[in-house]
Amino acid sequence: MPNVTEPKDIILDFIENLPNTIRDNVFCFIALSFRTKRITKEWDYKKDVYDHLIPNDGNDRTIRAILVCACIDHHLTRRRSFNHDGFIADMDETKSPTLMALARMKPLQDKHFQVAASDWSELRDGPLSLQSLQEFERRTWELPQLS
Repeated sequence: MPNVTEPKDIILDFIENLPNTIRDNVFCFIALSFRTKRITKEWDYKKDVYDHLIPNDGNDRTIRAILVCACIDHHLTRRRSFNHDGFIADMDETKSPTLMALARMKPLQDKHFQVAASDWSELRDGPLSLQSLQEFERRTWELPQLS
């Protein structure tokens, strides 16, 4: 198989390089969007994103990348107060220290989210565009082995 840049690598590089004021916020939003278990004080949202949402192999990696892109599209383009209010509601219910810390960073986050949205838009127009994701899927699709 030719050397192909994985969408998951582009996505994770984007998130990991966000300012620390919003990085965990974005990871949390993605993990919350796909959560299948109850949030506890020990919840490791970042591990959820790495382990469950963006698999390293398999044919569903393109589909999962598309779903994560949609989450990021939504999160970076909606009203900031909506994101903040959602974390406050979850924080009140779970008493999660992570969500409490995110809720306190709102003013600086607003500025960083504006920059992140612009940077994300460039990725969505380029290596993470619908056409690029479809091309990646076409080049990496593996047919199931018949017995």
